[in-house]
Amino acid sequence: MRADRSVARILSRENYVGELDAGNGRPRWRGLDDAIDADVPFFVFVHDVFVVADFDQSDGDLRARTLHREALLAGFVPVMCASRSGADDTGRRHVLIRAENDEDRRFWAMRAKELGADVKLTIRPPYARHRDRGHRSLPIYPSSRHAVIDRLTNPIRRTMPPSTRADIFELVGVRGSQSDIIRGFANYAASGGWTVDEALLVLHDERLAIGRTYAEAVENRHHPEDDWFRRHVWPTAHFTVRRLRAAAPCVLPKASTRPTDGSVYEAFLQLAEDIGSLVVDMSVRELQIRAEVGSPRTVIDSLRRLVSAGLLDVVGDGVEIGHARTYRLVVRQDLGPEEHYREQALYLPMLAFRNTSGFGAGVGLTYRAIAVSADGLTAAEAGLVSGFSRRTVLKHLGKLVELGLLVAVDGFWRTTDVSVADVTPKSAMDARDAAAQRHQSQRELYRQVIAERRGTQDP
Repeated sequence: MRADRSVARILSRENYVGELDAGNGRPRWRGLDDAIDADVPFFVFVHDVFVVADFDQSDGDLRARTLHREALLAGFVPVMCASRSGADDTGRRHVLIRAENDEDRRFWAMRAKELGADVKLTIRPPYARHRDRGHRSLPIYPSSRHAVIDRLTNPIRRTMPPSTRADIFELVGVRGSQSDIIRGFANYAASGGWTVDEALLVLHDERLAIGRTYAEAVENRHHPEDDWFRRHVWPTAHFTVRRLRAAAPCVLPKASTRPTDGSVYEAFLQLAEDIGSLVVDMSVRELQIRAEVGSPRTVIDSLRRLVSAGLLDVVGDGVEIGHARTYRLVVRQDLGPEEHYREQALYLPMLAFRNTSGFGAGVGLTYRAIAVSADGLTAAEAGLVSGFSRRTVLKHLGKLVELGLLVAVDGFWRTTDVSVADVTPKSAMDARDAAAQRHQSQRELYRQVIAERRGTQDP
């Protein structure tokens, strides 16, 4: 591993760096690319748009996590690194925050100093060697190189919706149960590119209203700590790539009529789903192979059309499309909430019913018909939408009730707070066993009634 050239260039305001010796003495000046090629310890002069906090205390990790959490909740996307990685990690941390205006930079510099950090004008960039030449400064939040580059080049400060802010800080105007609040926060965090560990960093802070809510929810569910959130809540929240794929048939025809554009876009979606990030690193040659397109020129033309249509962004300033390697998939905001909801529901049948519960995809189709309706459906309406007979729909509804996914209110079937992602093989098997036992008891009762009637009729 060497220092990352892209990260160092983003963070540095100069083309030269200072090489460090083991005694941290007078630096030797050399070119940035030369230092990276030689793989020597070096520091860069920090670009004006960054605030870099260096926590050298024994409890530096705790202090750095506090600053990182506060920056996330303020709409920024910080990067936190270990000063020395591996078994010799002493808890010293670097936190990098990109802030575009002077007021924000002054605020975060002051806040970092309040927490005991030194605000640095020079710093070893992520992935650079420590001066002992045996360790590196490696990112902790996030750990992915692609995500680090995306955060350091992202100038956008995100605005938190009022409802999410109320849930996190005040718990005023609560929209539903504990599960609703936590899932709403998870959707906000996942769509903002947070990692699951960063989301838990907020949820573990019981000074916040949502931290207290999360502690109660975990205690009530009797799960191992964070197991419910990691295994059920977070995967459900992180459906952005699936939503993009579901929207592609509607969006692509408006952007282009070329079939190769769809193939190139699908190649991005596949890799994004594999790595769990909307920031994708792929060369023109790799795209050509993945998309099965005839020539590199055709790939470049498709990239230009996808970027101009607002479906892709090039990561990095001044990088030409043909030479870029890193792109960000863009979530189109021109679809209404109802359409987004319908897109989310498109993958529900395959998410659990066929492979997990064993009830078959037909149950999933009935559930989807009810899930996408605003006010619920009657059994007859669910049959018309899903295409099944009334008798089949009633069977599906019974199974969905046993799984805890549906409830009947005044003759209308509506979804419950239970997510499809919460349907585990064990719960599905328990539901099937309960149904089988109930049917068996009904058959035995029927046989007893028939036997009694026949007994009374005998002379």
